[in-house]
Amino acid sequence: MIKDILKYAINAPSGNSSQPWKFKLEGEKIYIFNVPDDDITPYNFDQKGSYLAHGALIENLSIIASKYGYQMKTELFPDENQPNNTAIVALEKRILQEDPLFDQILNRATNRRTYKKAQLKLEHKAEILETEAEVAGGGKIKLIESHDKMEKLAKALGLHERLIFENKMIHNIVFSKILWSEKEHSEKRKGLYIKTKFPDLPSFLLPLMRPFGSWSFVQIINKIGLSDKIHKQSAESCISSSALCAILVDSGTNKNFLMAGRLLQRIWLKAAKLNLSIQPVTGIPYLARCILAGETRGFSIEQMELIKGSNEVINNIFEAGNKIIVMICRIGYDDKPPVKTLKLPPDIVVVSD
Repeated sequence: MIKDILKYAINAPSGNSSQPWKFKLEGEKIYIFNVPDDDITPYNFDQKGSYLAHGALIENLSIIASKYGYQMKTELFPDENQPNNTAIVALEKRILQEDPLFDQILNRATNRRTYKKAQLKLEHKAEILETEAEVAGGGKIKLIESHDKMEKLAKALGLHERLIFENKMIHNIVFSKILWSEKEHSEKRKGLYIKTKFPDLPSFLLPLMRPFGSWSFVQIINKIGLSDKIHKQSAESCISSSALCAILVDSGTNKNFLMAGRLLQRIWLKAAKLNLSIQPVTGIPYLARCILAGETRGFSIEQMELIKGSNEVINNIFEAGNKIIVMICRIGYDDKPPVKTLKLPPDIVVVSD
């Protein structure tokens, strides 16, 4: 039964679908471990992105446990000397009401399309904001709906897409994660499937994207303004959203990031229930966190200043103050994406008595 629960629970978001987790079952306890080597990019500085993913996984576990009639008791980071042991979960039989978000776990997906430029319905906005009270310690939710503010945010957030084509390190990280064919996606189940990156591109045109994986090719194309066009296109996608949503925490502890992951997953599942689309767009804050901590390898001075400047704009518009933005998503109305990312089966070790 616990193995079945875990097979369902791993349908949680992670950076480039790195799925950085493994499990140990000991009696009725589930030991959850982070796998640091699965994501060692600047986006995952100090493994904070992976802890966010673990939070989403644990929120799934809680929802699924209620379906089976269990209450979940969780001990986060039980040993401060072993940060890779993110949680110990114990299941206790209870008569519980099934969580209404259970059916959305397999429906949740990232939608990278341009949305329909519709205002966020008041009842939908209320449901999203109510999630904050449902995940104690998950952080603060802030929504930006003003067109002027969204335009400024779109330009700042869109810098990330421009950097993919102007920074060799970022370019190579992004393109090294792409799965170029349905066969590769089905076999590896880990990485970014090209059809989820470009959902509206006809299949016969997808092979034309392969040359962009070459840094030499990109440098040539940039001479005719590719990166600027990509930046503009990314900003337009942001502006098409109904709102930009941020999750903020009081400090950058591992636990805070993990709990913010629980909140993120619950927001995303609610959005799926409401037929709202979501796409995380937190590249710039992640890179800024890395640079501000002194990890500047691979960035030019000009690029670092651009990242820090854009990050300051983002923090100011969300009125972050002393809080830390751990996630930004664009939210809007659109049809469901045609393709979903496949997941690896969970890596489970069973400890016998």
